[in-house]
Amino acid sequence: MDVDLSSSSFYEQIISRFINNEFPREINRISVTELVGCLRAAYYRRIKPLKFRGPQVVRLFIGRAVHYALEKLINEYLSSSHGEVKRELELNIEGNKVYVVGKADLIHLGEEEVVIEVKVTGQVPEEPYPEHKKQLQYYLALFNISKGVLLYIDRNGRLRTFTVSRDPRLLAEVVERARQLYIALKHNKLPKPERSNTCYFCPYKWQCYKH
Repeated sequence: MDVDLSSSSFYEQIISRFINNEFPREINRISVTELVGCLRAAYYRRIKPLKFRGPQVVRLFIGRAVHYALEKLINEYLSSSHGEVKRELELNIEGNKVYVVGKADLIHLGEEEVVIEVKVTGQVPEEPYPEHKKQLQYYLALFNISKGVLLYIDRNGRLRTFTVSRDPRLLAEVVERARQLYIALKHNKLPKPERSNTCYFCPYKWQCYKH
């Protein structure tokens, strides 16, 4: 293989391939990550995928790399740790089997199981970001676990943790949002927009504003 290891484009290419293959392709498999954010953005990402490139893909990769390295360290330190665990919730939507798929770091401490979600940010927040807290709560609902820990690591070397408790009511929300996204994908029907301050960074914002 003829590879130029001195070219930055080579590294960006392999990083981009890794990051851009994370979302499921089959419409009957829906990730928890898709359900946390705007369903219209998730719909666009499925039917008109835009690849992450440049600094954005590298930032995402740094977050994933820290996550995987920390998972390995926890596994080495805690022999009872489960590490990353994948679970699926099977639903019946319009007579079809649909699966909500979640991947999370599940730690077993004695009789207690804890889900850990790691986020790399520009700086650690005073309070957890709502979308991060919701993502962790969705994992807790899907995994039927009572407690989770949200760990922030910023690029200046600071860490902060927040403990999040399972809200039993959110499982119904996960199911309903999965139903909405699946029906939108199956019938090629655009979901309603969910306006928030994250719209500014959405790559589909101009297309979304037209509808």
